[in-house]
Amino acid sequence: MSKKWVLAAVAAVASISVHASVTFDASTGTGFVGKGDVQSLYGWNNAGLQSNAASVRFAAFGTSVVRWECTNAKNAHVMVRERVTTGGGLLVHEVRLNPQEGATGFPLLGYAEGVTTPTTDGPALNSCPASDNPRQPSPWSLTRPASAASMTGATLQVSLDGITWTPLPIGE
Repeated sequence: MSKKWVLAAVAAVASISVHASVTFDASTGTGFVGKGDVQSLYGWNNAGLQSNAASVRFAAFGTSVVRWECTNAKNAHVMVRERVTTGGGLLVHEVRLNPQEGATGFPLLGYAEGVTTPTTDGPALNSCPASDNPRQPSPWSLTRPASAASMTGATLQVSLDGITWTPLPIGE
C-alpha cells in the first residue's frame, strides 16, 4: 500500500470522527452540536457555515407523558391517569465563537418557553372522573398531582428556515 493511500485512509477516518460531536439530553433540551455536523448536513465549507451560523435553528420532537393519581373515597381505589403530548419544542442555543469570531459550534441551552406544536391525548391535567349521577358529587379526588413532564424519544433536528427540519445524528 502506498503512502498516499495510507494518508487518504487516515484523513477519511479523521473526518468521520470530527463530525460526531452532537450530544443531547432530551429531558432538559441541553447539549452541543459541533460546526462540522451542521457543515456536513448542508454541504458547506467553513465560509458557508460562517455566513449561515446566525440562521441555524434547533428543535427536538418527541413525546411527553404526564401522570397523576386520583383516589376513590368510597373504596380507596387509586386510579393513575395520564396525558400524552406529542410534538416539538424549539431549543435556545448560542453560536460558540473562537477568538477570531468564527463559529465553532452550537451549545444547546434548553427548551424555549411556549414554542411548541403539540398534539395531546388524554383527560384534562389533574382531573379525576366525574360522578355517574349528576346529583351526587364524584367520589374521586386528586391525591397526587402531575409533576413536570420530560420529553422522551426526542429527535434533535436542525433548520435554516424554521419550516424544513432535518434530523441530526446524536453521538455516543
